[in-house]
Amino acid sequence: MESVFEPAPIYKTALGLQIIDTADRSHSIYSEAYNETYHSKHGAVQESRHVFIKHGLLPLLDKKKELHIFEMGMGTGLNVMLTLENPEISGINIHYHGIEKHPIDFELIDKLNYRNNWNDPEFKALFAKLHKQPWNVASALTPFFHLTKINKDVFEFEHTSESYDLLYHHAFAPVCQPEQYSEAIISKYYDMLKPEGILVSYSAQGQFKRYLKASGFTVESLPGPVGKREMTRAIK
Repeated sequence: MESVFEPAPIYKTALGLQIIDTADRSHSIYSEAYNETYHSKHGAVQESRHVFIKHGLLPLLDKKKELHIFEMGMGTGLNVMLTLENPEISGINIHYHGIEKHPIDFELIDKLNYRNNWNDPEFKALFAKLHKQPWNVASALTPFFHLTKINKDVFEFEHTSESYDLLYHHAFAPVCQPEQYSEAIISKYYDMLKPEGILVSYSAQGQFKRYLKASGFTVESLPGPVGKREMTRAIK
C-alpha cells in the first residue's frame, strides 16, 4: 500500500472504493476513506509476489510439508491466489487464515482483472469461490489448500500461541493505520508465530522495525519491490 496519488477510476462504489490500474496492468483498489491504495501503484501483482511470495512463502517450502499462514488484511484476495497458484506448493498442505475487518463487496471484486491474469479457468473459478465462501468458516479451495476468512478486527482475534509459520503483514501504510505498526500488535504477532516463523511486510518504517526487534524478532531489511527501496522480513 503506497503513498497517495491521483487514481484514474475504472469503477467506483458509493462507499468510496474504486478500481484502478497499476503499472504492471493489474488492478488495485483505492480507498477514499484512507486516501490510500490496497497495493502499489507500480504494480499490484509484482509487489505482492516480491514481498509475500519470494521473501515469505518460498523460503519456507523446503522446510515444511504443512504450512499455517495468517494474512493481516486479506483485502482483494490477491495474496491468497498468489499463494495458491505457486507451483512450488504442490503436495504441501496449507491452512490459510485471512483476516479482514471491512470485506469488499463481490460486485467490486468481480470487476478486478486478477482472474484474467490466470489463463487456467480453474483459477478463475477459484478466485470467485474464495470470495463467495462464508466468513469465519474453514473450507477447502483445493484438497491441499484450506481457507478461513475471518471478519474481525485483528486486535479482537483470539489465537493459539505459536500457531502460524508465516504472517503476511498487509495493512495500510503506517500513516493510515498506525495501530497496525504498534508495539502491542507486533507483540501479538510474535506470539502467534511458531519458532523460526516469518513475518513479511512491504513497510520499512524505522519505528516498525524497532518494535519488531524489541518483541524478539531478528529483522532483515531486504530490497523492496519496484518503486520501493526496502521491505522488511522478521524471523522469530
